[in-house]
Amino acid sequence: MIRIIAFLCLLFVNNLFSQNYKIINSNEKSITIEVNFENNFSLKDTVIERTKFTKIIWQGNYNRIEGEPLIPELFLSFGIPFNSKPKVEIISTTQQQYKDKFLLPVPTYDENGNIISMSDFNKEVYSKNSYIPESDVKLATDYISRFSKILNVQIAPIRFNPVKRELIINSKIRFTLYYNEINDANFTFKYDKKADEFIKSSVVNYDYAKSRIGVYKNKPESGVTDTWYNSNKEYFKIFLKNKGVYRVTYNDLVAAGLSTSRKINKNKLELFCNGVKIPIYTYTKKDSIFEKESYIQFVGYPPTPTPYTKINIYNNSNVYWLSYEADSSGYQYKFVSGKPLVWGKTFYTNKRLLHFERDTIYENLGYAENSNRDYWYWGEASGIGGEANKAFFYTFASPEYINPDSVYMKIRVGLHGISVGQHKADISLTSQPIGSKTWSGQIGRASCRERV
Repeated sequence: MIRIIAFLCLLFVNNLFSQNYKIINSNEKSITIEVNFENNFSLKDTVIERTKFTKIIWQGNYNRIEGEPLIPELFLSFGIPFNSKPKVEIISTTQQQYKDKFLLPVPTYDENGNIISMSDFNKEVYSKNSYIPESDVKLATDYISRFSKILNVQIAPIRFNPVKRELIINSKIRFTLYYNEINDANFTFKYDKKADEFIKSSVVNYDYAKSRIGVYKNKPESGVTDTWYNSNKEYFKIFLKNKGVYRVTYNDLVAAGLSTSRKINKNKLELFCNGVKIPIYTYTKKDSIFEKESYIQFVGYPPTPTPYTKINIYNNSNVYWLSYEADSSGYQYKFVSGKPLVWGKTFYTNKRLLHFERDTIYENLGYAENSNRDYWYWGEASGIGGEANKAFFYTFASPEYINPDSVYMKIRVGLHGISVGQHKADISLTSQPIGSKTWSGQIGRASCRERV
């Protein structure tokens, strides 16, 4: 049981059971499905900016990547074994081809959700002589929800070739999903009511998926416990945004719902974050009973940064899970002497890093050389013909605890080109120029200067 619950679960929701599909065959090794799209959509020609486009009208979901063709898509969810390598095979299709059809791209929007353009094409996608999507059926993403592993299969009602201006419209698709379960020796069936309710309303193959609810034990990474979560235990969730030393008192837990009649041994306290057991220091006034005036302390961190960024762009808080029902002795700090008997150097100062960042502007960067970059930016600066017409400013307080003997500071500024032309950025600190940077294209650059 969890006392503090706050989460958002994003899943593929596609009006699954409103679609006209049927199960042809289902067994322990595979499932065969037939999807019927007949009378599910219609084509409508329209003219925008003197160009004829075809718009597909249907009740399901569309591809929503800006600049790519606005084309219908359908996802079906299947419960699969934890240790498996699924494979999909198309058995048959009933389809019709239409020529001289050109699909509208997904509109581009501003930060307020208003449409900027209805005809802003992704040139790379629209210049390829191939069908979008590439296949009528393909494996998409998989994820684990509680004690079930779910696989999403993408099915294409319509495929589009932008160079030939052709549409392939599928009226029926029959395919087989092979589970290819490799080894279930480490799998333990574990009935879980919430997991059962979830798959019953979400997957096509409920009768098979319910037999694969459970725990799969594989070799854990260093410091990561195997299946650390136990639904029979009581957990308290602690949300942290900043790095620091945190204290949780007995009274804090009582306020969150802990029964005062429960006797807690301090050695049964345990703390987890992202599956890793976190060391804690526990103070008790007497004996080993965690009660009034008792507390724990631990070092907490913000969420792990998203790749190619300095912060996590999806989560504002990191979640720590505290339980008083450890299966063995908790992970406690040990006392050691903090004063060495012999040392060779004495340090009186240390370097300090101050990082300032905000995510307020999102850019697609369609001409960037790769995807290894942060797409969120703080602000923008621009100019025309070598003359600045918009500057970016930020005011911050003078750093504290600067050693009087310090003679310089190092300043690093992250920059990225938005247009594909030439860029020059001049950087100043308290109105004094400290450097400039020149580059071209949608490429990131960092300017680093020492300021005396």
